[in-house]
Amino acid sequence: MTKRGIIKTVLDGKKPPYTPWSFEFTKEALEKLKKHYNTKEIDNVLHNHFLGLGSSMGFFKDIGNDCYQDIFGVVWLRRLLG
Repeated sequence: MTKRGIIKTVLDGKKPPYTPWSFEFTKEALEKLKKHYNTKEIDNVLHNHFLGLGSSMGFFKDIGNDCYQDIFGVVWLRRLLG
């Protein structure tokens, strides 16, 4: 059964032969995985069942100085401190 078939089985309310998955990672963790697997296309390794479209950051606006603002107006600092 294809990954698409597995998802269709779930959406039809039936029991799939296994649980479908979809992994997402922080920027730092993603870079480590790419380095570990020696690839730029980590999707070829993960074989996720769900297609992610758009930005993995969601609806964040880059406001400079490693800061991003979410849709609620909260400002997030996206750099390591130390």
